[in-house]
Amino acid sequence: MSLMRWNELTSDELAQLPKDATVILFPIGSIEVHGNHLPLGTDSMVIQRIAESAAEREPPALVLPTLDYAYVNENAHFPGIVTLSAKTLISIVEEICDEVGRNGFKKIILLNGHGGNNQILRAIQRGLLRRKRDYITYMYVEPWGPIQKEIQELAKGAAIDHACEIETSTALYLIGDLVKMDKVTHEASLGSTDVPSTVKTQVSFQSYCLEGYIGDPRRATKDKGRILVEKWVDDVAKLIRIAREDKKSPAVLKDYYRRAYRWLE
Repeated sequence: MSLMRWNELTSDELAQLPKDATVILFPIGSIEVHGNHLPLGTDSMVIQRIAESAAEREPPALVLPTLDYAYVNENAHFPGIVTLSAKTLISIVEEICDEVGRNGFKKIILLNGHGGNNQILRAIQRGLLRRKRDYITYMYVEPWGPIQKEIQELAKGAAIDHACEIETSTALYLIGDLVKMDKVTHEASLGSTDVPSTVKTQVSFQSYCLEGYIGDPRRATKDKGRILVEKWVDDVAKLIRIAREDKKSPAVLKDYYRRAYRWLE
């Protein structure tokens, strides 16, 4: 079966999909600064390609249009950023998931491509419990969760995080024509506040990531990107299989609703 994108199907084609077997992938990215060498939409473009590659490998799986707009308040002082409030992002993601459920699908994988979404997506997943729903969601909270081992092996102790050699390597492999390596002239200058590192303020990230990137992207290579992307796609494909075959989580959810909302029955 070829890759299926939600927005490319006709209404009849979508209606005919086996609802219990078809897993939905919902890629969520961002529009934010990634130094001067990566495009603003890096998170969105990378996570979309991960989702599509995994879905193509594990049919039937259907990929929703990527949500490009997310929570990027921490980088709003750079040009080009488009950020939503946490409240707006929560509403958008919840309503899209509800629409997927209304169309009869039971399993939704939220694929996060932007670290700034992590806490909000956790809140969304818990918030979905506030009323009965006929679907269940799965997600890696950390975008790089599936590739931590490979990251440590490739980075060899170098500073990694936003737009670093790891993210730049995946971009070189997936969207290399948009990467401008000539714009990287030095390892990122990093800063800090005077408060302890265990204490967070509104400007903790801004104080640390001074130039819109971290580490030394000049260490990035397309070959490193290939290693990372292949493992990432493998793990998402595995998650599709796990979600499709998972019977215990929906049963637990059904029991939770029965016990939490028993007075409504």
